[in-house]
Amino acid sequence: MTGDVFLKTVFHFFPRLTRWLNQIEDPRNKNKITYEPGHLLWLGIFLFLLRLGSKRRIKYKLATEYFLKNLSRFCSGYNQKVAHHDTVEYLFSGLGPGQMHRVRHKMINRLIRMKALEKYRLLGKYYMIAVDGTGHIVFSKRHCPHCLTKEKDGKVLYYYHNVLEAKIVTSTGLALSVETEFILNSDGATKQDCELAAFYRMAPRLKKKFSQLKICLCYNMGSLW
Repeated sequence: MTGDVFLKTVFHFFPRLTRWLNQIEDPRNKNKITYEPGHLLWLGIFLFLLRLGSKRRIKYKLATEYFLKNLSRFCSGYNQKVAHHDTVEYLFSGLGPGQMHRVRHKMINRLIRMKALEKYRLLGKYYMIAVDGTGHIVFSKRHCPHCLTKEKDGKVLYYYHNVLEAKIVTSTGLALSVETEFILNSDGATKQDCELAAFYRMAPRLKKKFSQLKICLCYNMGSLW
């Protein structure tokens, strides 16, 4: 996909996306801000879209005149050069997860209201939402008391966190995240017990956010029951 095609796709489906990104509760000192939140958040988005692997590669892969020109088409404000990766990290480190969750919710609502997913409804009526656990992050040392562990021969190989994801899925392979809940470890609990508990924490939020939406939940029976 070329830059022009990507730009047209974003502006067609999410014309207010940059505005939504700029509306987050910025945790930075307002007197020391150079870059708008949208600039930094778009860099974070491209970090994943382009599979750069490390935030440090923003400096080496994205700090070009060509990329800056394209980035300026998405966001206004100070765009004389691409922000340093430490500046991007500083913003993300101060954001609560609810900030980006609200942006995600606005994006999903936009797709539903413009009926972009209408033809994928089950029996022409129900949006299919798949719920399943998935890997998230891995650590060589314990990160927190809720870390899950991978063991072999009585030794811990690594610590990790899984999340329970709820995604709108379609027959064409689209999987659009609508809700996320961390799977927490507890003494004596199995993986299945943890995923089920995570689902019970997630369910009220899912119901509240999409109270008027007709949905069909698709479960991994081995995980939730």
